[in-house]
Amino acid sequence: GDGKQLWLLPSVTSRECDVTRGTQINSVNALDSFGVSAYKHGAIPNNKTLNEYLSDNHLTPDFFYKLKATKVPTTEKFKLETDYYWPASNEVLSFFAYAPYGDPNVAPVASSVEGPQVINFTVNTNVKKQADFMTAQASSTAHTDASKTPSVQLNFQHHLAAIRFIVGEQFLRGWVKSITLKGVYTQGAFTIGEGWTNTSNKGNFSISYNLDKPVTGVSEQEVTASDEMFLMIPQTFAANDTATIEVVYTDNNDDYKVSASLANSSWEAGKTITYEITSEKLTTLKIQSIAFASTVSGAPKTTWAANDKVGMYVVDSDGTNIIHRNIPVTYDGSKWNIDHTADGTIYCLPGRQYFFYYPYKNNSNNQPLGYPEQSSGVNTTATTFFSGVISQHSVAQNQADITDFKNSDLQVGKAEVPNDNYTNLPSSTIRVNEMARQVGLARFKFATEKYIPSTITYTYTSTSNYSTSNGTNVKIAPSTNFNGRTPYLGDNSIYFYYTNADEETTFNSNPSDVNRWKNSVVVTLAAGAYTADDKLVTVEDYRSDWPCTEYKKWKYPFNSAKTYYTFRAPIAGVYAMECWGAQGCAAFVGMTKDATTFGGYGAYCYGELSCLTTTDFYIYVGQQGASTKNTSVWNGGGASYNGPHDGHQTRGGGGATDIRLVSGTWS
Repeated sequence: GDGKQLWLLPSVTSRECDVTRGTQINSVNALDSFGVSAYKHGAIPNNKTLNEYLSDNHLTPDFFYKLKATKVPTTEKFKLETDYYWPASNEVLSFFAYAPYGDPNVAPVASSVEGPQVINFTVNTNVKKQADFMTAQASSTAHTDASKTPSVQLNFQHHLAAIRFIVGEQFLRGWVKSITLKGVYTQGAFTIGEGWTNTSNKGNFSISYNLDKPVTGVSEQEVTASDEMFLMIPQTFAANDTATIEVVYTDNNDDYKVSASLANSSWEAGKTITYEITSEKLTTLKIQSIAFASTVSGAPKTTWAANDKVGMYVVDSDGTNIIHRNIPVTYDGSKWNIDHTADGTIYCLPGRQYFFYYPYKNNSNNQPLGYPEQSSGVNTTATTFFSGVISQHSVAQNQADITDFKNSDLQVGKAEVPNDNYTNLPSSTIRVNEMARQVGLARFKFATEKYIPSTITYTYTSTSNYSTSNGTNVKIAPSTNFNGRTPYLGDNSIYFYYTNADEETTFNSNPSDVNRWKNSVVVTLAAGAYTADDKLVTVEDYRSDWPCTEYKKWKYPFNSAKTYYTFRAPIAGVYAMECWGAQGCAAFVGMTKDATTFGGYGAYCYGELSCLTTTDFYIYVGQQGASTKNTSVWNGGGASYNGPHDGHQTRGGGGATDIRLVSGTWS
């Protein structure tokens, strides 16, 4: 009446949930009687089924045929209308039972027909009198224990599908006048223990109402009462099948007809198919999956965890009207659960768009800051839809706590929904193939810590030895005392921090910290970008280029002591070495030193050597040349000499100065 289509939405449930009606049987107590036939035969080979054995041996129900078994009051047992006795112990009885007994539409084939028993079944045209067709099969050896009452257990199974109708939401008020199933099977042959062989006979089944089925608009309102369900032969409808369901509805002025094709559907034995009549194709929305945004390996969070929550917005098929706003959707560790109580049941309808963002927030009007007020079209992207949320999103200054770190993330996504050409999802299920991150992820690490000695002092107590005194070691490591922005410390000593997209983000240490950083850390990352493994920003101590100036000024002087010194490098690094050869002795006139002459200066050399802390040096410092006759000095100085001329003497030369890596006396 309002121009809307009417829909029939099927759902399937187990027959165990049905309400018993007439001959619809769901418990032993509801079964008054059944028919049963018995075969007497030899042992069944292990490689044969009962039915194969009966067919191969052309057996018939010769022990008894189509007897009535009646329920024994207050028990779950049934007794034959005629007493029969168990055969010899080397013979087997096989039983074929069916219900209901005595219904002309449920007819076993003649007793002369060989093989397992077949039941010819016809669907009653009077829906309220349709039979609930069941069968059972069993075999048993001869009864030999006289102390026990002979019995055999029969497990009955349903062989029909129950079809019922209810009224869904958004349906116009009025009355249901009739329901008709058109072009469905009316007859079939059922082989007990095997299954149906449907005939080609098809027909229509209908139930009519005399304005006694009012539709009030209440969801789940029952149309077919418990004794009005259609009990039909199970069948699968091909793509070109012409079978239909037809519901006639009236608003007391006009009649409206819902005609729905059954093609590409099926009715399964033992199941109840419930058709919901509604003016919208309402199916409760379900979410198959939401893919976490692409994240670098090693980050503190790379996938969903239990209790993670996203927010969902639903846009109508017109592309502009937002129907549901900021609906919380929670992950329970295995599946996503929509909060259908927050804004009423949420349905999966043709043409609707579903948008998601993470993490869920409700800090303004029960929505995130910058929440969408309207959509911009039927093909809106998630980044366009959430543009306000993205622009007003701000990361936390302090992300040291994992909760603050996660809340600084921002991901958006749009669901992939079923359509006419879409077969990968159930009709009511959507999925988000990937969420797109709207912030950057900065990663940086600290330089490796080092230890250096604060002082190294060498004291020479005599000309033949020395002693050392080492001060307390000082730790060289960048400060973790952040000044302002504070990241989250993850594994492998790597720090993580979500940054606002395309915004320069600066990190500093406390400037008064003795281990303050050499430089600030400055990063600018686009949405979804992160510092790659080969571009991790490394934080260095302001002394990280050590040995720096103040240590390069340290000097370790050694004077001649007529022996060598042992010196172990206190730190790893490049050592500068300077050597001065000793001066020669001054000239003398007679026994008096000539004030106008000096001994020659020793040679000078310079070099650098890269050393480890385990490097030992052996230092030999030459001695000044001697004035005493025929005397040589330490480390190779030339000897003095008393000459024959005028009482003059030659004087000794200075000794060599050298630094060796191997100790010992050299020639």
